[in-house]
Amino acid sequence: MLLKGESVERVINPNIKFRDKDFNFKEEMLYSFLFFSGYLKYTSRRFQKGRHYCNLSIVNEECQYIFENIISNWIDDSFSNKKLRRLLKSLTEGDLFTFERIFSEFVRDTLSFYDIGKNIESVYHAFFLGLLVNLGDYEVISNQEAGYGRVDIMVLHKEDKKRLAIVIELKVIDDFIEETKDRALQSAVEQIKEKEYISLVQKRGYENILSFGVVFDGKRVWVQRV
Repeated sequence: MLLKGESVERVINPNIKFRDKDFNFKEEMLYSFLFFSGYLKYTSRRFQKGRHYCNLSIVNEECQYIFENIISNWIDDSFSNKKLRRLLKSLTEGDLFTFERIFSEFVRDTLSFYDIGKNIESVYHAFFLGLLVNLGDYEVISNQEAGYGRVDIMVLHKEDKKRLAIVIELKVIDDFIEETKDRALQSAVEQIKEKEYISLVQKRGYENILSFGVVFDGKRVWVQRV
């Protein structure tokens, strides 16, 4: 119905925790994630028996494209659960070498050139969030005001502030100015430092912070630590 431009009524859970063991129950988790990530909006809502019921629709044409061509492909068995767990484990443990390698495989094997040829930054961002939604006990924050700008993604443990807190800046290589991957990585890293994105994480009480840039060029991915 969403793809036909119609609205659907679904339960939105503002306190949902994205745990691996809950991922098989897709509906409430998925719709809540898409709503809080900004891909769905509500046209009306009601509160009944402690639950939020919202009439949801796709936000705009850009999100419509992402739904039609990408998100619908996430909700199948194309991802290896074992590989996904390894990806998320490497991220939360700060093993960027392993993370870069596995994440590159996901981009290579899942996204098509038709997907990444339009609304390119939104596609990469949405795809990355679609993987992070599987993190257990972590808060995944997208496009949050931090320091002197808006940070692309933050990943924070919900209870243990001694665990690694993660700040990520995404960047797509600009072919128009013949940007190299090294220059793009440096730009992403410098933006994190200049905009002082980690200040928000520090303000929330996290001291063990990993920040890094992720650069995309078609199906190629590179990562660089700040």
